Amino acid sequence: EAMETLFADRLADLAPRLGNHFAEAQDHERAAKYLTMAGDAACRLYAHKEAIASYDRALAMTLALGDGSAQLAYLFARKGRALELNSQFAEALANYERMEALAKERGDRPLELSALILQGTIRSNLNELLDRDLAKALCERALRLAQELGDEATEAKIQWNLLNAYRNSDNPELAIAAGERSLALSRKLNLREQQAYAANDLAYPYLFTGRIDLSGAVLQEALALWRELDNQPMLTDSLSTSAMLRAYTGDFDGAIAFSDEAFQISDSIHNLWGMSYSRYIIGEVHWARGDPARAIETMEGAIHHGRQAGFVVVLAWTQALLAVNYGLLGRPDLGRELAASALAQAEKYMPNFRSLTSGAVARLHLLTGDVDAAAATLQ
Repeated sequence: EAMETLFADRLADLAPRLGNHFAEAQDHERAAKYLTMAGDAACRLYAHKEAIASYDRALAMTLALGDGSAQLAYLFARKGRALELNSQFAEALANYERMEALAKERGDRPLELSALILQGTIRSNLNELLDRDLAKALCERALRLAQELGDEATEAKIQWNLLNAYRNSDNPELAIAAGERSLALSRKLNLREQQAYAANDLAYPYLFTGRIDLSGAVLQEALALWRELDNQPMLTDSLSTSAMLRAYTGDFDGAIAFSDEAFQISDSIHNLWGMSYSRYIIGEVHWARGDPARAIETMEGAIHHGRQAGFVVVLAWTQALLAVNYGLLGRPDLGRELAASALAQAEKYMPNFRSLTSGAVARLHLLTGDVDAAAATLQ
């Protein structure tokens, strides 16, 4: 304790060595403590691989103690988040499934509830493990358990998962209802981080249903909270969504400014998802301004990083726009391949993008003179 007080500023460097020392001495309690601190320090530096390794060893030490439900929930959640930020979504899901199995084995209902919510987050967000039906089923199970435990704070997280499960489906009003419930509970209970998540993602269904002012207002709320919380990955997300909103409303200078800030932060913390999302609409801004070379370079960069991160939005939306642009520049052969890929992504993950991607396919048929195929696609 005295050492921690005197050398608090050096704990980030000392924690891994102390964790290893106590692990070798079979002092599981202190090993878990310092390995957890090592994982937290690595996360603050966006050293995701090192964080995952430290949390994994801390989990092993904590499990050896045979108790520590709250600490287990923390470690599983932190390890999973580090995996997500490293674009290892399958590994993150396996981590949360292991968490649920352990909770059931121990009869630990709060731990089980946390595991259900974390799985619901993976299954409801725009990655390659998106499964809306499974996400809704997980949310329903979690809601019943939260209500039994009288846990309103947890309900705010579950409603946020439901917002994301519905937001890119054919039911935007259901997304809005869930998002507004999550935001109201978060404000009521002063859950600053959850408030930021709900505000950030509520912007999408507001935008998709034409409520531009509301979309802008919740985005401003999210941006202020992420800056206050110093959450750089989520700050880039809100900045990128702000860029999208500015682009759709014709403020191209504002869109590029938000995009540039989001990309620079994402690049500095090695966040491939953010690097892709920050640019996903900006290529079309450059196209509209008459700069096709920069437009194509921007779109191809967004798609490249999106493939690495498993970010399905750019693989549908941005690929469709790039496909049409190639066709208009006299390369419909390149465009057709991209458009077919974009349509397949939309059909699998994002039904509200089917019309855009089908339209891209139809336009490329027209550019090559195949009117019958274009008519069939439009029909």
